[in-house]
Amino acid sequence: MNAITPSMAVANDVSACVAAARQREAEGDHGGALAAWQQAQAQVGFDRDNLAGMAHALRLLGRFAAAASILSAASLLFPDDVEIAAHHALVAGECDDWALAARRWSALLGRTELSPELMAEAARAHAMSGDFDHAGSMIETAIGRNPEVVQLHVIAAVLAEMRGAFAEALRRWDQVVALRPGDADLIGRR
Repeated sequence: MNAITPSMAVANDVSACVAAARQREAEGDHGGALAAWQQAQAQVGFDRDNLAGMAHALRLLGRFAAAASILSAASLLFPDDVEIAAHHALVAGECDDWALAARRWSALLGRTELSPELMAEAARAHAMSGDFDHAGSMIETAIGRNPEVVQLHVIAAVLAEMRGAFAEALRRWDQVVALRPGDADLIGRR
């Protein structure tokens, strides 16, 4: 007869907690997701997925200081982890520490290729820190790779506005509207 060992029971409990956390995330219940991630973390100690999950939930709940604290520890434990580094950069931006966010994105860009959404966040951080040239270069590269991603074109239009290049901004907003015809919010933005 196969007996369930204590370690097997813990693994099953952790798996159930992780499944519950992911389900709650999908439902938009960030508080419930945080509780499930914390329960999983309590059972296994410093686990990369649990730390990233807790930090993500805290960030979505607007608890940026708590998320930053977890991410600081997680980045020391897992220095090569891209997801943890991306969350760490996002939290810095959400705390309006744009110089720190830009440094974190730059460090991450040196290690991996980012998704279009994360490239948009990286360009935004560089622009908000005053480095418009780097932000523009990043966004142009991202648009070259992913011309269909509306968010990249929106960031390019906003960057043009921030630089005072209003003719370019109008042209870029026209591109955004062409990608999303009928979107009243975008049409009004032009």
